[in-house]
Amino acid sequence: GHAWGLGAAGAGALPAAGRGVHTTRPLGEEKKQKKGLFYEMGVIFSKEGMERRQKALNEEVTRGQFFEVKELDKTGGKIFEADVDLIPREDAITFPNIPCTTLDGRQADTHDVLGGKVTLVTVSLREFSRPMVNTWTTHFHSKLGSNPHAQIVPLAFMEGYVYKMFKGLLMKGMQQKYAEEQKKGALVAFQSSEDFRRTFDMRNRLVGYAFLVDQNRRVRWRGVGYALAHEGKALTECANKLLTVR
Repeated sequence: GHAWGLGAAGAGALPAAGRGVHTTRPLGEEKKQKKGLFYEMGVIFSKEGMERRQKALNEEVTRGQFFEVKELDKTGGKIFEADVDLIPREDAITFPNIPCTTLDGRQADTHDVLGGKVTLVTVSLREFSRPMVNTWTTHFHSKLGSNPHAQIVPLAFMEGYVYKMFKGLLMKGMQQKYAEEQKKGALVAFQSSEDFRRTFDMRNRLVGYAFLVDQNRRVRWRGVGYALAHEGKALTECANKLLTVR
């Protein structure tokens, strides 16, 4: 089976809160609760409370980055083996709809872009992973570049307000970073990647990811890191299988 990690399905396993539990409050408890609420709000919005939360957040981010760098050093970016064959339709996850910007500044949703074609979607969460995703597009383009029913969509996430502020300038600079076969389909998402990463269990933001998406926007194959020769072959063979059932 294909373990997709934390997704919407995983959340459904949580028990309903308070089921079968007696919840009637003792007399006077409500007044205490209100007092407690105001106290909590005072702590939350106090300078000390904000600094404490920021420190905890920074420590969490640092721990995450340390893990990512350590895993990258250990695996070279190959944190899992690419799929050998297509993921069965009934097990496949639909690619999330993400509002994006094209390299020439137009607005485009992934839902609209991916429908009706067999698509290699490469995902970069950090600039560091660009050479990795390029190895997948090279394989795909060499075998299927002339097929009108196949396309390449490089998707990059730009997270944070700074990127949004300099969006126009950034888009001009990004055009120079893509190969010709990538420019037409390239999309940039100026938003957090957290929900997207959770859907596909993408725990490391330093590596590049590759997804083969069918005509109905279902993810039918995936790879990571630099494409090995046999993985590139598996990618194109799986794409050809999807093209034959058009």
